[in-house]
Amino acid sequence: MVVLQLPRRRRNWVAVAGLGVAAVTVADLGPYALLLIGQGNPPGSRVFFVGTFLALMAVLGFAGALARRAVARMLIYAFTAGGGLGLGLLGIDSIGLPLLGVCAFSIFALSRVADHVSAPIIVGTTAAFVILMVGIATTS
Repeated sequence: MVVLQLPRRRRNWVAVAGLGVAAVTVADLGPYALLLIGQGNPPGSRVFFVGTFLALMAVLGFAGALARRAVARMLIYAFTAGGGLGLGLLGIDSIGLPLLGVCAFSIFALSRVADHVSAPIIVGTTAAFVILMVGIATTS
């Protein structure tokens, strides 16, 4: 008896986590925009900053799924983990809970990419916190 077996491809869990980051962020961005449009008030600059930051995290999620170098993936996923945690805690009563899921996807990807905490993880997370805090502080 001859059994034909198709070759099995190993699933790239880091890329799957990047797509998860992008999907959750886009899924969170849609209700955020609808919530703000439904209020009827003209949105302020902070609204546009948060929306742009969410779009940046979605793009970085796709970039993390496509990147090949470990250092680039560590920077990308550290940024999305820091941004998801920071914005998730700031907006915990409205859009924050899904962003904590983004943070969880990013930390999972970081655990697969990095063996230990290294400089790109610290730099990426710090960059996310700095951009988020400066953006929130300077917008009204």
